[in-house]
Amino acid sequence: MKKTITFFMSVIIVSILITSCSANTTSNNLQEGSYKVTYDEADSRDWKAFLTFDVKDGKIKNVNFDYNGVGPNEGKLKTEDEPYNEAMQSAANTNPKEYSKILADSFEESQDVTKIDAVSGATTSTNTFEEFAKEGIKAAKKGNTETVIVKQDE
Repeated sequence: MKKTITFFMSVIIVSILITSCSANTTSNNLQEGSYKVTYDEADSRDWKAFLTFDVKDGKIKNVNFDYNGVGPNEGKLKTEDEPYNEAMQSAANTNPKEYSKILADSFEESQDVTKIDAVSGATTSTNTFEEFAKEGIKAAKKGNTETVIVKQDE
């Protein structure tokens, strides 16, 4: 009798653990709305990263990752700055126009922050994207549509 009770209690505990662990690895339980994450200030090259996405029907959609220019880059987006894209392409074999799309598409397709494809040659931007995606998911789970500000630590 004790073995039977112990067995059933073990099954119940394992079931609870599996259920609660799987809910935390993806974008489950998101509130509908538009979400934005950005740094509190620009980096040393006068670019300020941001990530926006929408949640509709529980799914992440319309993901956009880019950098707004400040100072001498005022009014520019990094993905549209052709001289910057050309220079980075020859130096790192990628550029903001390419890696921003790869990161955004990967996040939208996987719906999981842990499954975002890293981009070789854009390590800093990949890390920023992953950090912003995590913060964005936290906000979306709470339904907090105010812009999330992350401290720039560069």
